[in-house]
Amino acid sequence: MTTLYIPDWLPTQRYDDFTFMGIERFNRYIIAFGLPESGAAFTSPTIQPSLQSLLQAPTAPEVVIAVGGWGGTAAQHDNMQGYWLQAAQNPEAFAARLLEGINTTEQLTRVKISGVDLDWEVPVQAVREAYSRLAATIKAAIAPRTLTMAVPAEYNLDGFDFNSLIQTVDMFHIMTYDNAGPWSERADHHAAGTWAVGRAQQWLKALGPEKTCIGFPAYGYVFPGTRQQGDRSISPAYPVMYPQLAAQPFADDPQQFASYAITPEGWTTFQSPHMVRSTREMLARIGIKNTFVWSADGLTTEFIEAATV
Repeated sequence: MTTLYIPDWLPTQRYDDFTFMGIERFNRYIIAFGLPESGAAFTSPTIQPSLQSLLQAPTAPEVVIAVGGWGGTAAQHDNMQGYWLQAAQNPEAFAARLLEGINTTEQLTRVKISGVDLDWEVPVQAVREAYSRLAATIKAAIAPRTLTMAVPAEYNLDGFDFNSLIQTVDMFHIMTYDNAGPWSERADHHAAGTWAVGRAQQWLKALGPEKTCIGFPAYGYVFPGTRQQGDRSISPAYPVMYPQLAAQPFADDPQQFASYAITPEGWTTFQSPHMVRSTREMLARIGIKNTFVWSADGLTTEFIEAATV
């Protein structure tokens, strides 16, 4: 299974570009994001006409709606946490609103929604049982659709009761990226293949191969004022999408299975298509074939081939 997250906020032209890039090679599209709202309400993602056309194409794979996300700004993230808590306190109401949103989206867009992807970043220990109940309630409400869940690669995961969730969730999307970023003092790889495979081995033991799905980022981070890995950044790192990096010289680190470029702004970490392909081969050797890409706005034809072939 190869999965692609498609944000609902991209410019119209970007969705049109995907038609000519081979994006249909992915087995599943996940549209991000539907949002939990105050009072256990739910708002469906915005499916503008160009995105709707992409999803209606005869070659389009199955379509899933992602719910949640980081929330953008710190304030939005805090609001998101509050909304998730309200949803967890009243799971039946939230599940009903979510199902209503799915049905309405299908009617308005003529796109069949085959599942839901939960992306609560990140529940705390006090709500772990409530999150499990919420997931189980949603699964029952949307049946026979699938339920997947996004999970940080190695954050504090006290808020996830995997012994319970594994009974409900069909697949876990392990976010094996952002190991370094704006919060880091020094330049470092944010999604090195060796690190990702190490995390994958741990998840494989806990979840099994069918429910483990490993992520690849189609973006990187620039660490301002740095010239090499380990240098102290003079200001917070900032993201850059892969197409902006593809046209300039870069190097692959064969020891860490990671890519980097030295730009005028600073040392830049990302994963080139070659490193994506090499990491997928390592994952296959340990029994993991399910992978995903975040997100579509960082794709090129070469990246799609590396992530799907």
